[in-house]
Amino acid sequence: MSGQELFQIVSTGKTLRGIPAEEVIQAASRLFKIPAPQAQRLMLKGWVIKDRLTRANVVDYQTRLHKLGLKIAVCPAGKFDNRALVARIQAASQRRNRHKGERSPVTEAASSAQPISPAVPANNSGGRSEGERRALEELGALFSSDDRLRQPATDWVTLLPGAVGAAIVPGIFVFAAVALSLAGVGALWQIPESLIAGDFSLSTVTGALASLAMVAVVALFTVVPFILAEPRLDETSPAEQRPLHRKDAPQLFLLLEALSERGGLPMVEQVRVTRGAEVIAGAGLSGAWRQRLVLTLGFSAVRAYSGAELLGLLSRALGFYAGRGWALITWMVLGSAGRLQAMQVAFEDGRVFPVSESGSALQGMNRVLGYGARPLAPLIDRLLALHQRLGNQAARLLQRRADRWCAAMLGSEGFAPFSDKWQQVVHSALIAAEANREAAIVDQRLEDFPTAVVWLREHLDDETRGNLELAMTHTSDPWDPAAPADIDRIGEVESSAIAPMLRGNFSSEKLFPDLSEISREVSGLGDVGSASVGHLQLLAASREAEESLVVLQEYFNRVVPARIMPLEIPQSDELAGMDLQGCIDWLRGKLVELREYQGRLSELENRGALMQLGRLLLKAQVPVEAGDYQLCGATVSAADESVSDNRARRNDLEQQVRGIHALFALRIERARQQMSTREAEAVSQRLEMVRELGSLAPRLASMEMQTKILDLVLERLDSKREMRVVIERLADLVRGEWQALQTEIRRGRYMSAGDLTARLEKRVGHVGYAAFPEDRAGQEALLRQLQAQLKAASAVTLEYYRVQLAGILSPCLAVERSNKVRPLRLVAVSA
Repeated sequence: MSGQELFQIVSTGKTLRGIPAEEVIQAASRLFKIPAPQAQRLMLKGWVIKDRLTRANVVDYQTRLHKLGLKIAVCPAGKFDNRALVARIQAASQRRNRHKGERSPVTEAASSAQPISPAVPANNSGGRSEGERRALEELGALFSSDDRLRQPATDWVTLLPGAVGAAIVPGIFVFAAVALSLAGVGALWQIPESLIAGDFSLSTVTGALASLAMVAVVALFTVVPFILAEPRLDETSPAEQRPLHRKDAPQLFLLLEALSERGGLPMVEQVRVTRGAEVIAGAGLSGAWRQRLVLTLGFSAVRAYSGAELLGLLSRALGFYAGRGWALITWMVLGSAGRLQAMQVAFEDGRVFPVSESGSALQGMNRVLGYGARPLAPLIDRLLALHQRLGNQAARLLQRRADRWCAAMLGSEGFAPFSDKWQQVVHSALIAAEANREAAIVDQRLEDFPTAVVWLREHLDDETRGNLELAMTHTSDPWDPAAPADIDRIGEVESSAIAPMLRGNFSSEKLFPDLSEISREVSGLGDVGSASVGHLQLLAASREAEESLVVLQEYFNRVVPARIMPLEIPQSDELAGMDLQGCIDWLRGKLVELREYQGRLSELENRGALMQLGRLLLKAQVPVEAGDYQLCGATVSAADESVSDNRARRNDLEQQVRGIHALFALRIERARQQMSTREAEAVSQRLEMVRELGSLAPRLASMEMQTKILDLVLERLDSKREMRVVIERLADLVRGEWQALQTEIRRGRYMSAGDLTARLEKRVGHVGYAAFPEDRAGQEALLRQLQAQLKAASAVTLEYYRVQLAGILSPCLAVERSNKVRPLRLVAVSA
């Protein structure tokens, strides 16, 4: 085989077609006749499955592994080595064993730590109050005075090559700015120059203005967007953040001041809170030079970590910018990457620079310029890739330097166990975010996102914890300032032998007087209008429901129907005559349209709920402003007209959605026709059940509308006597909806024989008919209880329907795969 090109097959650590990793491991164990623990190594990123293969052998192995569902990469022989990966795993295992049963110095000192005294706000503008000074002294006592972190001088020498490389792409924009400025000055100079020479003419002015316009156009698409780009510290949008003021958390601001004074870290002049678990700091050029930073604090981190651990993450975030020289390097390396990313997103979105005022003339010009910016997005993407490649060494060094600041609080020995927890919290936050996105399909969200993250971490199973430990063997992303530490970073911190600055521990929850209120508030940021649901209702789902959702997402290419879908075959002869592949091809071109219809329908339903509430208030003779309730007038007849018009527009959209869903029903029928007799009979029986459940669709739509109305009423609840009439009427309507749902289920042949009634009784409980409370607090409590029960009834019924529908769709997907039908997922539709 001399002279023949050889290859190796390497695992990417991922699966194909959404197949669970457990199934891939079991299939590999059977195929290769190896124990399951040994087959589990196939899910390690970078694991060499087979080395020194010819092209023909590569194709054979590739085919077999793809059938298993394992995603692989083909590399030149010898590129990866399992011995290095095994060594890293063994090192991690030894490190865990060494720390098992041990307590970090910070934890040991926790029992002797003094609780933080409540801070007294300053009552004079000339300086701190006595209470603040005393609280600051107590916070300062947590820190050791002689253990301030000292960075090795060799860091600058190591940083120099990477910093030079990271300066190239920003330097291109600086050079372009200088060149364009000189070109602009030169264009303007043509006019006075011609006057001095005595050959001034109109063509001179025209030429100068044309040159100046050319310079301006080039600047608008290059230098100006780069300068005006606003790098995002994390993945959250501005709507998902809110500023945290000193009065909201006086202890936190005092702690940050103590951290700056005792630890030698920059000051924080602004704090923004989100619902996530990231703790990130950032600054512009001026802030980096003045050592004044903006801190983004994920509230899930406050809930999940102890005070010492939170202080470690705060120190790490601020440590990127500790010292003016390092701050400027960080601004150049990470800040430039953030600007290029923001620039790329803006160009892809059809914008050139950020504009906050919607409808302004500047925004209109921005959109016009955006048409010319879109083709430049790939160029910015290449510049970003070049910057990351040239500055990778500098970014990695900055990351590891920040890790040492975290270890300065916890100690080198405490960094490893903290890193395990760090990885788990980040994973739990990702799961909670995914649950939030899925719940948004039915207009729901987590009521308390940070509490959900804590609950998820506490309920991680052993297998997930083991997989997270294996994930730590993979090199973390140096361009993500919030990326949890990998094994190499942990090993480097441990070799530094850093003593902890902290002498004790404290509860991070004591930093916020109204912790629960802020936690619920940040959970709703960016989700205006969505119904809040307890985390147990969303996260403690049955395995049956989870599996059914996976099937539905595959079958509908993630455009899962938010409600019960009618299984009606299309009436058109042309559509009804389509075969299975024809149905899928037709649907593939309608997915984006279907997503748009569902979004518009949701907006109309929200407006319809507001209109119906306005009509109820007008009928109860409560004075209302027509504009506040989207009504065309402040009379009952005008409200009826608005509600009728809204319903007609909804019916039109629902008709369009039903037309597309009819092709999904035909797709099911075409797949059923190709099944064996036994399978077809089983699917037919389930179809009867699903069609019977379809009779509940109007009832569920009405229940959802009542839920939206209750949300609006709870926002506008007051003690007026007229409002009592409206609230009492709504309570009766909710009870009537629940009673009507039970009646319709009992009438159904299949529904009454199933366990839907038992599921509803278990989740909803007893809907009482007690006397209506006289006081406002009692009325609000009753409405919230009825609202929660109505939501639970709707959720249980929809979940039951989806489980039954998945039982139909799963064999249909199997038929499509066996017939090698081109799948619907060829076009990705964002969820």
